[in-house]
Amino acid sequence: MDKLNRFNGWVAVLSFSCVVLGTLVQDPVINFERDSNDKYVISCCSIAIVLSIITIAGYLFTEKLVGSTFEASMGTIVCTLWCAAIALVMNPSNELAVESLGVSHVIRNTNLYFFTWASFLSSAFILASIAQKYLADVQRASLSLVRWYLFLIASVVVFGTATKLKDLTCGDEFGIDNDLCRTTKYAISLGVVSAGIAFVPIIWSHLAKVNLIVETVAAIIVTVFYCVGAAYITDISGPGSDIGNLYFSTWFGFGLSVLLTFECFKKLMTPEPTTDESQHPEVIKGQQGEGDEEEVEPRQQGGEEEIVDVDVENRGDNA
Repeated sequence: MDKLNRFNGWVAVLSFSCVVLGTLVQDPVINFERDSNDKYVISCCSIAIVLSIITIAGYLFTEKLVGSTFEASMGTIVCTLWCAAIALVMNPSNELAVESLGVSHVIRNTNLYFFTWASFLSSAFILASIAQKYLADVQRASLSLVRWYLFLIASVVVFGTATKLKDLTCGDEFGIDNDLCRTTKYAISLGVVSAGIAFVPIIWSHLAKVNLIVETVAAIIVTVFYCVGAAYITDISGPGSDIGNLYFSTWFGFGLSVLLTFECFKKLMTPEPTTDESQHPEVIKGQQGEGDEEEVEPRQQGGEEEIVDVDVENRGDNA
């Protein structure tokens, strides 16, 4: 099943990279003023397509490539390329998928925007699946830990996007709007504080079993912060009102924080069953052992009587 999922991941990388490459080639603005950033993204798509085809062929025609060091190297290269490519594509100053419009960032090319994210996430899935084989058993990770990781990523995106918007919302170019500037600064603080809080249950989970009370308090705090952030950041007069990275990451972080909070309360309402001394496995085992010893003699006696009866009957037949 893991091999099949990774194969689907390679097919997804191939498909999405082809769409991104086709979009870049057909974009008239990019073709008219092609710079080093555009050439890098085109090269990234081309390399990802070639490596995906090689890996897919390996899955179809041989088993030696599947799960090998060669596939791990392929996945690492593709994911690294897309990590750099998505930073360039989503940078409004490059005017590829996102551009600056007034005091906000808006999507300029919809296909390039969504399929770049899809290519990046597909390559990250492949790398995570490979890490499951070589580093750790990812399937045993709890659902809450996976959500905390996703929440951390959403908070980092909120911080990065709001930081780039600060020069526009708090600058003199379009006139100073104190409310808009204040909301942008809150978005920056929201990303930093939420990411810092997310590190607590994540690190604790890796070192030992995270304390449920601590996780609940952390989930409540980030939920309150994101409730305020979603209301003001994505408001019609907020910096995240237009569809873009800040809009999606804010609502994504809000949804994850609510899920984490409800999950923690569910665990508190249904705690794990505790065992007292009388219910301890060793005590129960000893009690069962004593009961078995008491029942041994009747069973053995009954068995001897049955054996004697059989012997007598056999002797009678022989006689």
